[in-house]
Formats: sequence, C-alpha cells, structure tokens
Amino acid sequence: MGRETGGPANGGHGGEAPTGDGIALFDSNVPPDQDQSAWLEPGEMLDPTSLVVAVSSTPLTCDKPDFQIGSVTHTLVLVGLPEAMQKVGTYDLASTDVVAWGSSWLSDGMGNGGGADKTLTTGSVEIVSLDATAVHLELAGLSGDFQAANGPHVAVRCAP
Repeated sequence: MGRETGGPANGGHGGEAPTGDGIALFDSNVPPDQDQSAWLEPGEMLDPTSLVVAVSSTPLTCDKPDFQIGSVTHTLVLVGLPEAMQKVGTYDLASTDVVAWGSSWLSDGMGNGGGADKTLTTGSVEIVSLDATAVHLELAGLSGDFQAANGPHVAVRCAP
C-alpha cells in the first residue's frame, strides 16, 4: 500500500497539507449512495458522530468518497469509531463499539479475480494521533486477505 510515514507531508507540519492512503469523515458526511449495510451487522447502526476511517490500496477522495471499490485490485479497511474512541488509544476490532469491515479483490485485469467483503473481528486499530487535518493510525493483527493493511496509515480528514 502507498503508505507515507514521517515527514512534513504526513502530519501537516510546516504548513503543508497532510497526504495519506485514507480518508476520515463523520458518518453524517458519508454520501447517501454508500450502502452501509455492507459494513454493519444486521440491526447495527453508526451514530452520525461516529468517525469513519477508511484506508485503501486504491486512492480514496473526500470529493466523492466511494467505499464500494468493485473488481479492481484493492485492499480496503474501514473502521467506525464512536465519539468515546476518537482519541489516542488502541481499540480491539472485536469490540461491539467498533465497526470494522474490509474489502479485497485480486484481479487479472481481464475481468477475472476473487476476493472478500467481510466484517473484521480480529486485530486492532491504534489511533496514534488525530487533529483537524488527519488521523494517524496503525492497524495490527489483520490476517488473510487483509494482512497487507497492517501497519501505519494516514487518513486525511474530510471537511464536513
């Protein structure tokens, strides 16, 4: 994945905008065309103030967030954190307070391939730092199709 670690571009220091391999936005700002039923267990809901953090091997933009990437080669991990967890700390993906979902696909570029979309219940997300411009996080303990997402990430905050 195209992770960037350290340096001014990553943290927004020195007047530069942060760059990263993900985006972060409140659930109330997720476009209505995104089918959240894929991320949530039956009966589960995100609060409008939940912070949705998505990191992906394919570019995500705040202009038109799209978490249903389709059949291009990708690994995407989406984590929803309630207000109480929107601070520095490590959170278990198995927690009933955390929403964690992944999508992966390996394509041959000719319409053939395979992958998975599933709720992630093993591993953790560590919020290393967060401010108005970015969320610095580290994913750990992901396995199978999602182990490539383990490691540090930067999710640029989308404006409300």
